[in-house]
Amino acid sequence: MSLPAEITDSGNPEEVQIGKIAAFLPHRRNAQMAFFELSTPCMEDWDLYSELFLSIVNTLEPIDGGSRAADSHARQPQSASPGRRTP
Repeated sequence: MSLPAEITDSGNPEEVQIGKIAAFLPHRRNAQMAFFELSTPCMEDWDLYSELFLSIVNTLEPIDGGSRAADSHARQPQSASPGRRTP
């Protein structure tokens, strides 16, 4: 990537290497997808950044219809109604 002279310390245009990683998460029920990207000019820390990005991406789950809260509530066991005792 070329940086313009106005933003460099030297006042001259400079070439900078930038690492970039991307992940695409398709939605199952429609023709949409989520796009996640990380980029950095700090290549000496690339291994750390790419491992962190992978860890974050691995936590993503597509939600198809309804909300995550509704899905979570549906999976929770139902408790006995208040005031009702079981023998």
